[in-house]
Amino acid sequence: MNKSTEEEILATLSHHDSMSTLELSISLNLTKADIRYHIKKLLTSGDINILTPVAGVRGRPAIRYRIANTFFSHNLVTLINALLSIITINDDNISKIAKYYSSLIPLEHSQSLITKFNTLIIGLNKQNYNARWETQFKGPVIYFSNCPYRQVVQNHLILCELDRRIVEVFLDKNVTITNTFAINGTKNCKFQVLI
Repeated sequence: MNKSTEEEILATLSHHDSMSTLELSISLNLTKADIRYHIKKLLTSGDINILTPVAGVRGRPAIRYRIANTFFSHNLVTLINALLSIITINDDNISKIAKYYSSLIPLEHSQSLITKFNTLIIGLNKQNYNARWETQFKGPVIYFSNCPYRQVVQNHLILCELDRRIVEVFLDKNVTITNTFAINGTKNCKFQVLI
């Protein structure tokens, strides 16, 4: 039985960290237009993700794609549900986890607040948050259009608090939760940064 073009793209991407439209086109012997058509369908289905372009590279970087973590089979959802059901996570533990997460995002001490926001967004997007920020009347707001914990967050709302704390620890500012997937059922998680 022949594979569909989407299955061929997924199979090819599964053997690479990431690939551009041109690389997929050459690898699969298809036109770039064909690849873009099928990539759009795979992005919509959530089977692949767009990688954030690397900053500081000269020229216009090619958009790169990789297979979404959810595409691969794993037991992580069951394990996380079990752990969060058995282990009580108190306020101190949430703070420690948030500090650990924020320490994974490289930060220079002399960064301006705007640069810190941009650095945070890049770091969160590497963790599949699809984050962005904007300035509003009440102050900066951070949006997540993807929840990396989507499969477990409904049963463990503490993860929304963890996200709030990660932002708060990294920016060293007070942050409040306005909306989340799990609490409000909204399309975006929204965090108000208090300046």
